Amino acid sequence: MNQKTQRILTGLFLLAAVPALLLAHPHFQRKSSVAVGQDQSIELQHVTLPYNEANPDKLEVGKSWSIFGAKLSTPVNLKSGSTKIPAGDYGIQILKDSASSYSMALTKGDDKMKLESKFKDGLGNQDHLAIDIHMRGGGDDLAGYIDLRFGTFMVAGKINIDHDASQ
Repeated sequence: MNQKTQRILTGLFLLAAVPALLLAHPHFQRKSSVAVGQDQSIELQHVTLPYNEANPDKLEVGKSWSIFGAKLSTPVNLKSGSTKIPAGDYGIQILKDSASSYSMALTKGDDKMKLESKFKDGLGNQDHLAIDIHMRGGGDDLAGYIDLRFGTFMVAGKINIDHDASQ
């Protein structure tokens, strides 16, 4: 291929690529963590995706959807209510419990561990999927929560370190 042909092909590529890059919707890899020891932390990561209002309505009661790219990594055993969660890497799913309620589950292969969850609706609109992990409460009610916001909804999955599992 001669230089003139290379320049023409490069120019055509740039003409096609630049508008696509300028119009592309940005997605970001987000990471957050909570320290659970001197050198250990529970880590959460996901990709920011635009929220599609129709998806929760389309989901049948009793079904779930996986949150693309969402992953929880824990070096310690966790629990949520009576559900035991061994140390490891997990996907995150949202379960549609009823026409107006959702909960959260962690998944590993075919295993699905439903978390003790709280659901809220009527919040300000969250245009992009947002997931965070943090502590909430105090005293005996102190717990870790994975908060997942989508549209006007929030599902909070409760997690605690399972101190009994190490004994």
